[in-house]
Amino acid sequence: MFKRRPLASGAAIIAAVIAIAAERSAFAQAIDRPYRDFVYVTASPRNQAEIDHIWNLAENVLSPHDPASSEHTLAVSRAVLAQLRERGVPVKVEPIDVQTMVDQSYATMYAHDLELGKLNVFSPWFSSVQTLEAINSKLDELAAASNGRARVMAIGRSIQGRDIKAMRISAAPEQGDRASVLV
Repeated sequence: MFKRRPLASGAAIIAAVIAIAAERSAFAQAIDRPYRDFVYVTASPRNQAEIDHIWNLAENVLSPHDPASSEHTLAVSRAVLAQLRERGVPVKVEPIDVQTMVDQSYATMYAHDLELGKLNVFSPWFSSVQTLEAINSKLDELAAASNGRARVMAIGRSIQGRDIKAMRISAAPEQGDRASVLV
């Protein structure tokens, strides 16, 4: 026969709910604040090997935008900082809270967009699935707001015969030999 187990006490249930809520809160904070454990670093590479180490290890090279023998500004995890130090790269940790810097930049960006009525790239539009027509319209809207730095193009046709659109994004409006990204 089946043995009947006593139900958990109210206190045990409340303790379990609190534990789950605390765990979810810690998980949400880790997702919402991904740079909270990063450090802001200035690196002064002395040779090409050190430049290569920086560009291979660093999660975020803030400047320069290309590997060069100049001072590098980085936002890196403490593990990467340790690896750079182990490889002898001269680094200086700056007293800047990277997560706060990121939070403030988003707040400034959103406030600026709201003030000027500009296109907000990270709007709620991106939080749901959109129709192909809406996506194509959004691509055109983003390209129009880019001051010539983005261009929408067809890169082929689907098996249904529809254009497969892509956006070319570049650091400068001119075509030339500038680096660009195709999305």
